[in-house]
Amino acid sequence: MINVLPNPSGHSVSINYELETARPVCAIVTNVTGAAVYTAKDDRSSNIGCIEVDIQSWPAGMYIIRMQTGIETVIRSFLKL
Repeated sequence: MINVLPNPSGHSVSINYELETARPVCAIVTNVTGAAVYTAKDDRSSNIGCIEVDIQSWPAGMYIIRMQTGIETVIRSFLKL
C-alpha cells in the first residue's frame, strides 16, 4: 500500500508505504514529460516507511511516483500547486 499526502500540495509530500515483507524500495518522481526530478532509495529492513520530498521549488503541475521494490512496481500521482 502506498499513499501520497497531502495531495495536492505546494511545499512537500510524504510517500508512505507498507509492504507485505521488508525489502528495499526505490521512489522515482517524474514530471509529465517523463523527466526524472527526484530519486530516493530506502534500504531499511522494515516493511513500513515514509519518504519526505521537498517540492517547494518545483514548477506547478502533475507528477508521477514510481515505487519499485524489486518484486513489484506501484505508480501514484500528485498535483503540485
